[in-house]
Parts: sequence; structure tokens; C-alpha cells
Amino acid sequence: MTVITRRGPYRPLKVTLADALAVHHDARVRFLTAVDEDAPKEQVTPTCDYHCDLETLCESPTASGVVRTADFLGGLVSAAQGLMWPSSELSYTHGFTSSHSAIPQQR
Repeated sequence: MTVITRRGPYRPLKVTLADALAVHHDARVRFLTAVDEDAPKEQVTPTCDYHCDLETLCESPTASGVVRTADFLGGLVSAAQGLMWPSSELSYTHGFTSSHSAIPQQR
């Protein structure tokens, strides 16, 4: 289950719903956020930290990624559909976690 997210007031509701569905269907939650293809590390790092915060709200296994793209909507849709996987255009910031324990990154 992919959650395309930015900071906002509905974040807890989206995460809770996605996690409940993932738990029920024995699936994982994947968080995606788009940034400009030339975004500096100073922009990407807080996005990764934000994803980590979202992951702590989940009981299901999680993954998250930052999509570097000039076309935010197209890049997110392609990443969500797996069309960019694996690709340097989809920069996964941290890979699968299960019960928030470290498992090797997915690249």
C-alpha cells in the first residue's frame, strides 16, 4: 500500500488507515514524497526524517522513498506503480522495516 504524502493535517488519519489496511491484508505501507530532481541534501534529509516519524506510527512493515523528479505527479505515479523500480530516479531513503528493526535497505 503506497501513501503519497506531504506534511499536513490529515497525516495521522492517512497513516492510521493505511496501516490498518496493511495489517489486515498482511501487506506493507510505503511512504513516497517527491522532491525536485536537483533538490539539495538539506531538503531530502528532513523528508527522510519525516518518513521515519510516519513509520513509527505503523504496526505493519514499512518502506519509504524520496522521488527525485521534475514531474512530481508523474514521478510519484510511476514510483507507486513500480515503473521506476529499480532506478536512480527513485531514491529509497531507508528500506523495509519490520517492527521497526533494521533490515537491509532496498535499492
